[in-house]
Amino acid sequence: MYSADAEVFIRITQSYGDGWLLEKLLPLAKKHASNARFSITFANRLFEAGQDEKISKEVAVAVFREFVPHLVELLELPNPHPAGDERDDKPGYCTFRRPRQKSQRSVLSGKEIATFVAHCHAASLHTQIDQVYGRLLQQAKKMLRSVFIDLILPLLTELPKVLRSNGTSVSSEPHSDFCRHMLTSYLTRVVGQEPTPPTDWRREKRGCGCEMCDILDEFLIDPAKQSAEFHRVLGKEYHLLDRLMRGSDRAFNFDGNAAMPSWKIIKRPFPMEYDHILWELRCKQAQSELKRFDQKDLKAMLGDRYDETLELRCSKGMIELWYTTFRRCLIC
Repeated sequence: MYSADAEVFIRITQSYGDGWLLEKLLPLAKKHASNARFSITFANRLFEAGQDEKISKEVAVAVFREFVPHLVELLELPNPHPAGDERDDKPGYCTFRRPRQKSQRSVLSGKEIATFVAHCHAASLHTQIDQVYGRLLQQAKKMLRSVFIDLILPLLTELPKVLRSNGTSVSSEPHSDFCRHMLTSYLTRVVGQEPTPPTDWRREKRGCGCEMCDILDEFLIDPAKQSAEFHRVLGKEYHLLDRLMRGSDRAFNFDGNAAMPSWKIIKRPFPMEYDHILWELRCKQAQSELKRFDQKDLKAMLGDRYDETLELRCSKGMIELWYTTFRRCLIC
């Protein structure tokens, strides 16, 4: 069953009457209640058809109330990319890949979930709303990053709008509590815990004892310096490069060529430092996603944690230096 099938169910009801809905379509819908794509769309179109008087409003609300508990009991969000990269499920993994084409038949949108919650509110199914929020928060612990991006963030963006249209606010319970916890889960799952940043650029000496190598070693053991320029000396253009390449850790970048009057040597970050680079990039991506929200709605969700959440503790001055180093030049 797909979302499009739910639309067909409503058209059949309009053509053949409420008897078909009660006797044939409702039992079939209950059978497929575990299919979130189908069941949420069916519940939404059913409720809306009743509100628009395309079918009997009393029957639509009654069937909606009967069907929703079956849906909620089995609710599990689908993976929008079933054949996705398995690395996407690793916490803290940072991927940049071309967006996949999505089938309109199989994709459940965050807006549909938000609309479903609003319809439950209008039908006074408050217990079911609590259950929906509880199941989503429980699934967030193991949720793929793609589900957060494609479903959860659009859900959180749309939820304040549809709740307002039903005369309530996202700042009221249980909506605000759900939004705060889900945003926290998003940041924990997508951004991850901050790795320990580098505090020491000290490297082992590699010089041979000559005057040029003494200057090199002085730079290598300096814990505060990440890069330094060295003037070319005729006949010894590649002496420093040779000394740096003797180690097995490949811990340096070498910026320069034979036409330049000087060369720059850059200490490469250790693996832990690369982890911090990727964490900073994930922070920037998360900040960009949060800025797409209506900021008034976001403040209503987060309350006094708004500023702390939006900043994400990113050290913006450090990221530019590391990102430049990360992409840099010729690697020894």
